[in-house]
This record gives sequence, structure tokens and C-alpha cells, in this order.
Amino acid sequence: MRNPQSPVQKLSVERLPVAAVIINPGKFSRRTQLEEFAQFITQCFIAEGWSQPIFMETTAQSRGTAEALQAQTLGVDMVVAAGGDGTVRTVAEQLIGAQTPLGILPMGTGNLLARGLGIPRRALGQAVSVICQGDTQLIDAGWLEVDREDSGQFAERHLFLVMCGMGFDAAVVAGAGENLKRQLGHAAYIVSAFSSIFRPTGATTVSNEHGMQRSKSTRGVMVGNFGTLTMGLRIMPQADPSDGLLDAITLAPHTAVDWARLIWDVATGQANSRKYVTRTRGQSIEVRSALQEPLQVDGDWIGAAYGYRCTLQPQSLMIKCPNARNPRHEAPALQSGMTA
Repeated sequence: MRNPQSPVQKLSVERLPVAAVIINPGKFSRRTQLEEFAQFITQCFIAEGWSQPIFMETTAQSRGTAEALQAQTLGVDMVVAAGGDGTVRTVAEQLIGAQTPLGILPMGTGNLLARGLGIPRRALGQAVSVICQGDTQLIDAGWLEVDREDSGQFAERHLFLVMCGMGFDAAVVAGAGENLKRQLGHAAYIVSAFSSIFRPTGATTVSNEHGMQRSKSTRGVMVGNFGTLTMGLRIMPQADPSDGLLDAITLAPHTAVDWARLIWDVATGQANSRKYVTRTRGQSIEVRSALQEPLQVDGDWIGAAYGYRCTLQPQSLMIKCPNARNPRHEAPALQSGMTA
């Protein structure tokens, strides 16, 4: 008879951890690609010492909401969002305040949250390693409330984990539609940005819970939990997703020279340094515009509004992030998607 304390017997009676992987099937042009993806991800989880994952596909109706709720009822050890920023946000919303961590397999164009956390975006095998062996971090959840009719009433509520914005940044997101992103990738945002630079400006007021108000004619206002945009541009270098504070950036360049300086400042991490960029911090930030402006949340365009209010739910989402001591968790500079 084997020693009851032997490692072999322990492995035979202990349950291996299991993850539910919620996939956006729209990221695959053919069914066979999705099946190959699931097979590859299964191999990666097993190689990390986990059980075969449970795969669930989002639908046009649920977009991941029903699947995330079902995954929790199954008692899985991890809920993984496999898709773009929209899928990640939808799945994450069902995990706010829960004890089940969120893992990310980044498969979108922007991948803003994965980028902010340092999760490898070009090697899914490494992303699985982060899910299985990475650190668990508690981050703040942001809530965006929208006033579309200039009524002073906030009738909608959206979760954001990275940033939201009204004006220029939302116009860029709106202009970079799915077809353009499919054709050009990140370059779709550059094309859209050039067509959005000289949009009409309106008088905008930004205020926080302390009553501080700043009013000026702006190109846009962004409120963030993380400070990194697509292509790694750090628009809010001081933003910290776990400090219980929101950071807001007001953009007010008016000439081509102003825009050139702003782009340089963002590229070099000095986005707060000039007179046409002002910064506000707070637990609650409200933005109002004289014009109805486009609005985005975590890189998704959600229509137009006259105002919005952002609040925080501090340290309410458990999420897996890279372990700095594990060399496999470093994001590769240039690699294709399905590499282990």
C-alpha cells in the first residue's frame, strides 16, 4: 500500500484548478480557427498544471454576461475573457466584488486593459502562463454615468476599467470601425485621428467631488483608471488602477503646432507639461459640454452625450497580472499569436 502522504497519491485525489474561457467567436473568420484556438489553449492550460478548461462562446444577445454568470455557478477557479476590450469589460462586470479572478487572453486591436497590466498580447501561450501562474491584483472599477439629453440626469451606467472620454478620443474610436481595424490594425486609429483633429470645440466644464471646476474650450476630456492608450501611448503617466483615484486629462490644442507638441509630449510621457493639457484628480469626476460630443468607454464608441460622471468602486476586481519574477510573463516585442 502506498504511503497516504506520497506526492503520487496526493495528485490522484486533489482536484486540479479549472478555468472557464469565455470566447468572442467574432474574432475568428472560420469555425475551424476557433476549434484550433480552443485546442491550443487547452494544451497550454494542461502544460501549466491546470485541468482542461471549460469553453463558452458569447452571443450577440449576452456578449459574455450570461456566460460569466454561468461560469461562477460552476465554481471554476478562474474566469477568462478571450476577446477584445468589449468582451473583457462585459465579463469583468459580472466579477466585480466576486472572489473569482479575471484572466485575459487579449485578442482585440486595442487590448487596453491587457496593455495596462503588461499581459503579453502577441503570444497567447504566455498569456495563459500569466493566468495560471501570475500574481492576483485588486484593481479599482470605474463607473460611467451618461447624460445624453443635457437634462442633468444620468440615465445610463457603464463599467470602465481603463478609461473613458468625450470629444477627440471618442471621435477617433468611432472613426476606426471594425472593418477599418480589420484591414489596417492599429493604423486605423491613426487614420481616424487625422480626420478628427480639427473637430468643432465646445465650452467644457470638468469638476471633482471637492468642487474644483475648470472651464475652457476643449478638444476632449478623458478620465482614466490606467493611463496607457493603444500603441502604448501614455496619456496619463500618473494614473494608478489601485489608488482609489481617477485621473482626468483635458485636451485643448488649437493649432497644428499645438497638436504636434501634444503628440510629442504623449510619445515621451510628458502629457501634462503644456498649457493646452490640464489634469484633474478625484474619486468622482463630472464632465459637461456645450455640444453633444461622441463618447467612448474602454475603446468602444457608445454614441453621443452632453455630459458624463465617473465614480470609483475601489479595489473591487480581482485580476491576474504578470509575475515580475517569471521571465515567461514578459511581453514579447514581435511574435505571432499562437505561440507557447
